[in-house]
Amino acid sequence: MSNVNDWYSHFLAKRSIPLKREVPLNSPTEGFALSLTKLHITKLHPESKYRINAYFYDSKTTQLFGCPFYSQWEQPVHHECTFDEMVFFHCPRVDDNIMLVLEVVEDSNILNNESTTIAWGTIPVLISNEPIPTFGKTPQGIPHKRLHLHPGSPKVLMFVSKLETETATSGTLDFLLYSHPKLSDAFDFFPDFCIVGQNDEIPGLRRSGDTIALANPTPLPLVPASLDDIGLSFGPYADRLEQMILEEVNTERIYLENSTDKEKADPMCVLERRLRIGVHNGYTFLFEPMMVHLSSLDEQIMGSHSLRRKGRPLSRSSTDLKTELNTLFVRSKVSIPSLHEDSRMTLVFALDYLLGVRTKNNNISSHTQSMIICWGAWRPFANPVLVAEGGRIQASVSLIGGSRPNPEESLCFKNLIHLFRRDDSALVESAPKIFIKFTFSLLDMIPHVGPSSRLALSTESLISTPHQRIPSPVPHHEQMMEDTMEDENNEMEIVSAKVVKPTPLSQEKLPSILVKKPAIRTTSDFSKSMEKAFDVDEIQEPSPRDNVPSVYEIPWRESKTANMSRAVMSSLANEKFAPILDRNGDAPSLVDIHAVSSSNNAIEENDRLDTNEIILQFLSYKCLNRPDAVQPRRIFFTVNFYRFAEITSEELLITDSAHNGPNVLRRLSENSDYSENEWPPGFSIKYIIDRQSSKLSSFDEFLTYLRSESLVIDIWDSQSLILQGTARIPLRSLLRAGKEAVQSMVQCPVVCSAVSDHKSTMAVLFLKMANIGHPSSNQIGLFIL
Repeated sequence: MSNVNDWYSHFLAKRSIPLKREVPLNSPTEGFALSLTKLHITKLHPESKYRINAYFYDSKTTQLFGCPFYSQWEQPVHHECTFDEMVFFHCPRVDDNIMLVLEVVEDSNILNNESTTIAWGTIPVLISNEPIPTFGKTPQGIPHKRLHLHPGSPKVLMFVSKLETETATSGTLDFLLYSHPKLSDAFDFFPDFCIVGQNDEIPGLRRSGDTIALANPTPLPLVPASLDDIGLSFGPYADRLEQMILEEVNTERIYLENSTDKEKADPMCVLERRLRIGVHNGYTFLFEPMMVHLSSLDEQIMGSHSLRRKGRPLSRSSTDLKTELNTLFVRSKVSIPSLHEDSRMTLVFALDYLLGVRTKNNNISSHTQSMIICWGAWRPFANPVLVAEGGRIQASVSLIGGSRPNPEESLCFKNLIHLFRRDDSALVESAPKIFIKFTFSLLDMIPHVGPSSRLALSTESLISTPHQRIPSPVPHHEQMMEDTMEDENNEMEIVSAKVVKPTPLSQEKLPSILVKKPAIRTTSDFSKSMEKAFDVDEIQEPSPRDNVPSVYEIPWRESKTANMSRAVMSSLANEKFAPILDRNGDAPSLVDIHAVSSSNNAIEENDRLDTNEIILQFLSYKCLNRPDAVQPRRIFFTVNFYRFAEITSEELLITDSAHNGPNVLRRLSENSDYSENEWPPGFSIKYIIDRQSSKLSSFDEFLTYLRSESLVIDIWDSQSLILQGTARIPLRSLLRAGKEAVQSMVQCPVVCSAVSDHKSTMAVLFLKMANIGHPSSNQIGLFIL
């Protein structure tokens, strides 16, 4: 079995049943540990073995959910069975209806090895009026609690409305539930309501030998990596394959709308082709999968999104599409944000199509849908020898479709092999194969001759930093890794990766758009370009911070904003930041910046709360572990928002953090020091836009600005006045859509591109953005807290 198959088998075994009802976005996540010791049942058979199964139950929806846990089989002694199991889990604080179900299972050697449930019990997870001990800080010898077990199966919970009606007991189980705050460092490595045992290994966390790893979880160091030269090959029938997919989708649409072929409706077409890239450890994605746009050579030459070539130059043959190595490709290099140096880490790729109806006026209707066509997986550290030889691997992964479960937990298009086996298909002589080919690179900063000499980032890094690797004296060998996926009898099997000899690729096979050669400049040319880019008069004068020129290219592609991770939110929850409340004194609704739907113009324009109070609250700043950069201790921001003049913040101190967490920003006093009791941590900026005090067209322009534009924040070192980088944050999450107030917790990489063509991530900025609605007050302007 290949390494990828090992990952997929583990993924299938650890899939969780999601909770039916929605969990509020602002619900804090808490970590727990559960100790299971002794089982007391009078009717334990001495020749049988017993184990405990654990999973979750929601009494509000009568649902059994979560990822279950199965203990080791134990044999009883004198009607007692000793387990000594410690399990860990984390879940959001919802209500008292969430319970933990413990099920006692018997495996009798007499009855043909059949497993039978003999008893069960429930433990409430969240009890507001009862304190629970803290894991690791509880003195030894504290007595365990006893859980009274009911006979039968816990499936009775699906039919019994009240648990109090079950009064009969068949035995007891000794347990103790702990609160585990240190588990917050592992929140991103396994999902909510997933129960993990003490002997289970979680990829991405450091192995602790004889001790329990989750007792004090420590993430492995991050390694900076990137994917370059990404291309998708559809084989010899690229244009026909996409046409057949659209035929299937349009036929299904006719059935759903209960219409006929004679009723001419606008057919659905491909609006956008995208590639999803994520890092999966067998339990969950370590971050929300990135989405990059795919381009074709047609789009580059003719500005069209069609795979079929039209209007080609005479120098190109009409059959070039059939021999094209890369039918679709990604224009730029893709940096991987969170990749831990663990052989079990897996890159997951998914080809995503955005389908919709385009009207005669070239407008896109609301009937749009996203569909995953196929997906594949690849392990970058499966062969450490190849990674050690230069840290650069050329890989090829086959993408598959069908109804087999995928990490995206989304419906995938039918298997492409069955699509080509239709009776009316003219492409029956071969099966379609979609491959993704790319170059995986480790962006080291030092020459290396083996796996132990490669630079590893510390756990302080929240996002991997792309660096330019210094050429090593070791000869560079490029290897080709190829993962193939086959389908037999409606089942897909991921075949093990194999190493093939490197094949030189000619320049004619790869599109020129995929490879961007760095321009070679002489010293004089570089000096001339710098003099042209900067205003010499402004640089020579010792100008204050307000007049520092912002002359650089904004790195749009590298500044990928994300929601603040749960581990960071848990760390910042201990700080007493200034609260953001709406006009009623309530906390604004928390909005996912990636799940914001298109707003309704009528709702926004007819909102009775026509005064918008925009709040930017800077919470913390985390410098990445870069050996080539000096980390600042004091910084300030310059913010450009809408039509307001550029704002320069006051000087802020980057405080030290505990447990390698984010560094909280604090304001300084007149003596250039800070006092925790004088001001709350963080720094806030407020803008007020009053619709009644401005023209109607101006307010519509403001709504358009929030939908399509981004907030640009420059970060400066207050001591050297050197630009540290730029953060770019989309503003569409500030649209209230009729709500009283909305807010979003954002983490954004700070990308520096001021003095070089190489854009590198220097730090991560954590802030909170909010839009508070108010009735019109005829006030327009801004003020700073």
